[in-house]
Amino acid sequence: MWMLPLVMMTAEGCDLTPAEEPVPVPEELTLILEADCGGRAVSHTDYFVYGADGVCPLEYHERVAGDGACTAVYEGRGGDKTVVCIADCPYVLNTETLSRFDAIEALSLALAEDDPDAPVLSGTAVLHTDADGEAEVMVALTPLLCRIEVSRIINEIGGYTLVEDPVLYLKDINTEVELLRTNGFRQKEIGLRSATVTLAHDIGASGIEPHAVFYVYPNDSRESGAGTPATSIVLEGTVRGNKRSFSVPLPPFDRGARISAALTLEAEGATAEFN
Repeated sequence: MWMLPLVMMTAEGCDLTPAEEPVPVPEELTLILEADCGGRAVSHTDYFVYGADGVCPLEYHERVAGDGACTAVYEGRGGDKTVVCIADCPYVLNTETLSRFDAIEALSLALAEDDPDAPVLSGTAVLHTDADGEAEVMVALTPLLCRIEVSRIINEIGGYTLVEDPVLYLKDINTEVELLRTNGFRQKEIGLRSATVTLAHDIGASGIEPHAVFYVYPNDSRESGAGTPATSIVLEGTVRGNKRSFSVPLPPFDRGARISAALTLEAEGATAEFN
């Protein structure tokens, strides 16, 4: 009988309302962002800073001349940030469209818009601000554009057979790619071909060195299904009065790949060595 009032008094004297989480107060952040372009001179560089929470909103953007560092000073909340860096982008980037990280992840570039002499470079990095709201990061940038060269063609068809009026092209090329993608490169559309290169000489027993160069986007498919064909080198010509086509698949190749191929033409097809 004496215990019940004591328990009731104790319960009435306690505040059982859960304490509210303190709302983080924005602070002045100072982020020093640098781009490593592998020693290549670039005309301009875009820096983006995205938050790590929720929809990962865009917090800061700046385009600087060359590959100069960017000092991002703005009001925000400290913590993890994702930095996106794009160099030599051929068009102005719309920050309203790229207001979330998933939007810039989906940003694509068409092969026709890239420049083999100054290909677009891109990369990402993660940073964490310290207690003073400061951080530094170096973002490594790499190109997407790949260079495929047919350096030599050897004729082992036999019987002093000549391959006349030879032309080269690439088949099942990748012509569009997401700027930030690092793997899983696939064609948006199969069956696409590069421009055709007409070789200057017929191919006899001594072979030729055409040094024909093609630029395409990566295709790292390890599958052989119809939906993910390998990019192939194709040589067409006339053999003993008949049209012939020789095709050799390229090995899987990633962003920025540089491949040199030596083709060997044989009676039943063709093989290649890649460097």
